[in-house]
Amino acid sequence: MENTLGFGSLVDLGSLLDPATSPPVTGSPGTPMRLEISLIREDPEQPRKHFDEEKLTELAASITERGVKTPISVRKNPAEAGTYLINHGARRYRASVLAGMKDIPAYVDDDYSLIDQTVENIQRDNLTPREIADVIGRLMASGMKKGEIARKLGKSPAFVTQHSSILDLPEVLAKAFNSGQISDLTVLNDLNALHKKNTGKVSELLEGKEEITRTDVRNFKEFMEQEQKAVLSPLANNGEPDGRKPTKEKVVRPKVKKQILQVSYQNKTVSLILDKPVDSPESVWIRFGGEDSKEEKLVLCSDIERVISVIEES
Repeated sequence: MENTLGFGSLVDLGSLLDPATSPPVTGSPGTPMRLEISLIREDPEQPRKHFDEEKLTELAASITERGVKTPISVRKNPAEAGTYLINHGARRYRASVLAGMKDIPAYVDDDYSLIDQTVENIQRDNLTPREIADVIGRLMASGMKKGEIARKLGKSPAFVTQHSSILDLPEVLAKAFNSGQISDLTVLNDLNALHKKNTGKVSELLEGKEEITRTDVRNFKEFMEQEQKAVLSPLANNGEPDGRKPTKEKVVRPKVKKQILQVSYQNKTVSLILDKPVDSPESVWIRFGGEDSKEEKLVLCSDIERVISVIEES
């Protein structure tokens, strides 16, 4: 009896099955599997946070027309059995959801880390400087040194240092960077260095400009240097505009007059010699006659009868 259905039609029965209810089809080793969209979860810890909605829409249109040509990478989700976390390919996944796809080609790679995700996105130029900085900050917080981070990312130590500086920006620069007013990392780091020297001037530069470019920073640096030279110029010329050394004013000190204390000793007028050392604080030297007299005597202070006068000599 002839089969009226025809065996050829049986070959196409699989196409009548609803992909949403059929199990994922695993390919042979080294080949991608068709994985149901409903079983895929985005990694909440992935480095990439920003997705351009316009470009996602364009990619969704391409997927509708031609499908996903490059498989995504996933790993088993330890928090939800039977589901998978995206290693890389979140953009293709989101566009596939927009396109209404039921499944997507995917490789399963359970040996995947934050480092791997970051390297993948950096190579594709998919991460913003802020996203790279956040990853570096997380790795540093885990105890990893900058040199090791640079080696694992395949980048120079300068790359890591430059991006890590974003994590500790003054408020005015952080605001300008997050708003897109500053998008160039070199501009950001230059302004950060200038901000430490003159906070007010940098704030003035940021006011009223939609975008800060390298030319803006170069001109700003030249202005700052000229202004500093103008301030330091008088000091470099010893304080005089023509370079002459300033005239030192002669300090006139008042001449201290010598004081002679005249006292009475045994009813005689004598002079005390206060600058001559004595053996006891109870004794004092006296001089008989005038200043040129050599007749001197050591007497007891108690023998001094009274003070007669104080004479000042020039």
